Amino acid sequence: VATACYSAAKRVGGVFLSFQWDSLLVEASVLCLPGILAPASWLVCQGLVDLSLQWLLFRLMFGSGVVKLCSGDGAWRDLTALKHHFQTQPLPTPLAASMHELPLVLLRAGCLFAI
Repeated sequence: VATACYSAAKRVGGVFLSFQWDSLLVEASVLCLPGILAPASWLVCQGLVDLSLQWLLFRLMFGSGVVKLCSGDGAWRDLTALKHHFQTQPLPTPLAASMHELPLVLLRAGCLFAI
C-alpha cells in the first residue's frame, strides 16, 4: 500500500520527485515485501530479501560508475569532478562549502571512490 501511494505521489510530483533516490525507494520497498509479508519462521524469504537488496546496491553503485565514465565529461576521467560538485549539487548542505575547500588530492580520492 505504501509503495503504491508513494508511486502515485511520485507521478504527481513530476520533476520534483524524479531524483535517482526516489526510484530507488520504490524499488527497495517492493524488494522488501516478501520479508515483511512472510511469517518470521521463513528464513528463506529473509535470505531472498537480503540477496535482492545486495543486488540492488551493486546495480546502483556499478550503474553510477558506468554513467559517470560514459557521460563524456572529462572531469570524471581526470578525477576533478568533485571540485565543482559541492557547489552545484541540487540539495546543498552547510557542510558542502567545507568539502569544496578540501585539498585536490582528497577530492580526487573521493572521485575515485565514487566511480
